[in-house]
Amino acid sequence: MVDHFLIKHILIMLIPCIIVVFFNRRPVLTFTLAVVFLYLTLAGPEIKKTIEIMSAYGTTNPGLMLSRVSKVFVKSAHDLPVYLLVLAVIQWVTRRRD
Repeated sequence: MVDHFLIKHILIMLIPCIIVVFFNRRPVLTFTLAVVFLYLTLAGPEIKKTIEIMSAYGTTNPGLMLSRVSKVFVKSAHDLPVYLLVLAVIQWVTRRRD
């Protein structure tokens, strides 16, 4: 299970790290794009799952759907600071190297 956990987080960070490393002419813009991509990567699959569940059972209870979506956003926002720290360190190392 540890390998699966590690691989999941490496894959989540792959594209944002590539954005930060290779597009470093405007560091604030690239960091912002990487964070937006990272947040959508974290929240996207859960939102898709929520929509699929609500499509299967019907949308008779919109409060249930909103509560699930809000949990997704809170969970993603909870995971985001760790990823932001890693992105900031990678960007700092990349800029120091140049």
